[in-house]
Amino acid sequence: MTPSNELRQTFAPLQDRGLIQMIDETPVVDLIERAFPFSGSKIDWDAVPGSQVKTRSSGSPVTECRTFLDECLRHLDPSAPLLIVGDGIMDFAIAVRLGDLDCCFEEIIHLPQHTYITTPTAEWCLVVTMEDDLCFGHAPPLNKPL
Repeated sequence: MTPSNELRQTFAPLQDRGLIQMIDETPVVDLIERAFPFSGSKIDWDAVPGSQVKTRSSGSPVTECRTFLDECLRHLDPSAPLLIVGDGIMDFAIAVRLGDLDCCFEEIIHLPQHTYITTPTAEWCLVVTMEDDLCFGHAPPLNKPL
């Protein structure tokens, strides 16, 4: 069994309970690539005005990531829809409401990949990198999808 299939099995009960939905990753990746400037295979955060990039300390990655996420998204309603996609083991995307994110957050943060969390319109994006960076920014006006 592939790591991606194992991950699908891990998330299947959450999907069965209606907490998440596993969806095709391609439209989510395309959405992010249209909305943000890229340098190679990563978002070019230097080209995103007002973006935040923070390097995680040696503390708990889940706690640090969750704190950063909470700081960046505190203005959102818990029912706000989110999309999560990675560039590694996860060969699918996850649709989840902000209020249900904790059900899969820890599992996703520990995956050896860059993990992108955004909205269905990609107005902002939060990235957790394998290099221990936490990045957040709003899509530059010229890059926003039509």
